[in-house]
Amino acid sequence: MRRSTMKVFRPQEQEAPRTIMDGQDHASRGDGIDSIDSLEAVKVSMAFRIEFGLQTRLREFCAVRGVKIGDFVNDAIREKLANEA
Repeated sequence: MRRSTMKVFRPQEQEAPRTIMDGQDHASRGDGIDSIDSLEAVKVSMAFRIEFGLQTRLREFCAVRGVKIGDFVNDAIREKLANEA
């Protein structure tokens, strides 16, 4: 019977340093929000289907103007909701 050469390392409990990162963030990407009080600034992922022709026009529109598609969509939604209110 062979014995395993693997060693088990138990994590040491330490108090984590206070940073601007929260549980969903990691070292190379984070929203910088560590408080539920600032939910206005939190961004979430959302998926939806869009017509092919509309997607093509959207990509071209944003590329020509140097705008990120996500920023354009956020602004368009805000504007539409403000007009409906």
